[in-house]
Amino acid sequence: MDDKFKISKPDQGVDTLVSELSVLRLEKTIKKLEKMRSKGLSEKDILEFIDLQHKDFDQRSRTQIYRLSLGLVPKDDFTEAELESWEALNDTTIQIQFLEPRDEFQECSLVFFEKQRWVVVSEKEKTLVLKRF
Repeated sequence: MDDKFKISKPDQGVDTLVSELSVLRLEKTIKKLEKMRSKGLSEKDILEFIDLQHKDFDQRSRTQIYRLSLGLVPKDDFTEAELESWEALNDTTIQIQFLEPRDEFQECSLVFFEKQRWVVVSEKEKTLVLKRF
């Protein structure tokens, strides 16, 4: 019996895959929260659900999830004036460097910049790589 598997190289990188999974999880959560709200659950119960189901997300991201579930577009987390530089790495990825170190972002954080939703795929000192879907 031939127990060998042929594993081909994926079409996308690990960062893209992780970001896609984060966004999928986010979308599923928002739909769940909308259903919970339509069934009359209290906002306190909804916030507790977010905290319980997404304790691996930072508090800022959990707040953004709550705002999105209300149909609100969150404000940008930072402005271009707070950046030393930023560059497009491709159509859906940018790298930004802050003027000052910021510690509120971590990998998989949900970030809003220029009124668009991004996911942090890597962070190091003053630099973030963000992926948009």
